[in-house]
Amino acid sequence: ASHGNDVDYLNALLGAGSDPKYSSEFGWTALMVAAAYGSAPMVDALIEAGSDANAADKNCGGQTILMWAARSGREAKKKIVSLLKAGANANGTSDNGWNALMSAAYSGDIEAVEALLQAGCVARYKTKDGTTVLMAGARSGKANVVRLLIKAGAEVNSADGQGMTALMKAVEGYDTVGAVEALLKAGADPNQKNQQGKTALEMAQGSDHSGASQVVDALKPVTKLK
Repeated sequence: ASHGNDVDYLNALLGAGSDPKYSSEFGWTALMVAAAYGSAPMVDALIEAGSDANAADKNCGGQTILMWAARSGREAKKKIVSLLKAGANANGTSDNGWNALMSAAYSGDIEAVEALLQAGCVARYKTKDGTTVLMAGARSGKANVVRLLIKAGAEVNSADGQGMTALMKAVEGYDTVGAVEALLKAGADPNQKNQQGKTALEMAQGSDHSGASQVVDALKPVTKLK
């Protein structure tokens, strides 16, 4: 029931004794399902019924309910606001250190990103392997998300353990020329190389993703060719 938007049906089930705190063997609760796939009113109803706002799954890397809401693409901002009011930890992380802000940035949801930044999430945050929030946002291809994160303090040229930068992560995505241009305008170094010795341009030239040719055109004029 939490997968949809029928609040009356959900409340009827709760009224008949359904447990809002029930968790499956994979750690999934009704609130997690609503956060990931359902509507904001379903999230509100389950919070009111006492469902745990800080539950985490056991089969998708330990992602929290807030992370699922942030990447849901369906009334994400409203869900985030409700979950935070219910005590969800804005800075909770998955097993690999991913957080809700990274989930919102990766999904390209500017309103979700704004809500989490306002809640105190840090734009400069990075996981133990060096993955940054900006890298996640760059993969979305959304220039507005990239600009917002940089304005909030994200490091443009930070590299992860593989030497990958946000610019390179953008190149790996689909239709990301807007993000690439925003990064370049903010000072991203097009000549930086990853551990394989490749620049963002070389990566783009070897890509068959949609929008790759536009990315190549954006990078060529600013990259020192061999």
